[in-house]
Amino acid sequence: MAELSPEFSQLYARVDRPSIAPKKLLRALLLQVLYSVRSERLLMEQLDYNLLFRWFVGLDMDDPVWDATVFTKNRQRLLAGDIARAFFGADGRSRHSANDRGDRLKRLGPLSGADNRKINARMALRVAHRGYVIQTGRIMLQDAAAELLRSDLVRKTYLGEK
Repeated sequence: MAELSPEFSQLYARVDRPSIAPKKLLRALLLQVLYSVRSERLLMEQLDYNLLFRWFVGLDMDDPVWDATVFTKNRQRLLAGDIARAFFGADGRSRHSANDRGDRLKRLGPLSGADNRKINARMALRVAHRGYVIQTGRIMLQDAAAELLRSDLVRKTYLGEK
């Protein structure tokens, strides 16, 4: 993120309502995707009371949460500036492969909530060190995330693979 700071500084509004820091905005958008939060209004509600969300985004406990419309405008400005693409490509991975994944998801068409949960679970297991499968409030499986991804049971039952 440090190398993107000059580009981030160009996105701040000079007049009207204060802008949301682009780093915080990207972190909030990442939470929205990973936790399948349906709308930006619900995301703001989560940020209002969920301490984990606040910590991840970089908000202190007494910081005010942004208005949903301000968040939307800032998100639109961020995405129009191609900063999000640079951010997600800044980890050293090929941007081409990320675009390919996005194209494959677009070809799938509208996804159901269950499809989103499967995609989010798969993405979370790819970046996590350890994984837990929780069903009806009980831990059913726990192991290294890579092992859970290789497990036939997890892939068939929870990730929808055949």
